[in-house]
Amino acid sequence: MNSKFNFTPAHANTNGVPTLDDGSVMHVGVSLGDVAQRIVTVGHPDRATLFANEFLDSITLERSSSRGFLTYTGTFENVPVSIISIGMGAPMMDFFVREVRSAVEGTMAIVRVGTCGTFQKDVTVGTIAVASEGSIMVTRNYDCFLRKDDSCDKSQSPYNISQVCPPDTELTNMVISQLNYPMVRTGLNVTGESFY
Repeated sequence: MNSKFNFTPAHANTNGVPTLDDGSVMHVGVSLGDVAQRIVTVGHPDRATLFANEFLDSITLERSSSRGFLTYTGTFENVPVSIISIGMGAPMMDFFVREVRSAVEGTMAIVRVGTCGTFQKDVTVGTIAVASEGSIMVTRNYDCFLRKDDSCDKSQSPYNISQVCPPDTELTNMVISQLNYPMVRTGLNVTGESFY
């Protein structure tokens, strides 16, 4: 059978990820050695291109996957760094983490740079928010809304709230110490599966 997909690793090892015939992971489109251990993720591909052109001293890899991921690898002050555009939302982050983990040997340090909203009026547009206390995930409890009139079953919570996922303290402190910017807020990040 002539197929461009190679599902053997996923079936042979349930912790594996599907790869293509060229050895690249199915969604992110990178292979072992394509991604540095230090990674900056962004949502929009234009931001990845901007960051790569602005901060990387040299670019050794530029790869766009059929699933919308854009990867740049190069160096910043002689240190290998990758900048990867992953789109929006937890599913895209999940693809990124699992697939890139399988393509990088050793410890990874990942920093996410993106936009966010806030309910705090004193946090103005342009403020840099650092999740120094970690992050929690809020998802809809779809079972709560299975009534014919779309009302919520009052015996269930309409939302599931995860425990706090703590940050890497050393990496977080390093990021904060390098921010030479007047408007920086630290605290707990809350992310959801949708904006609405």
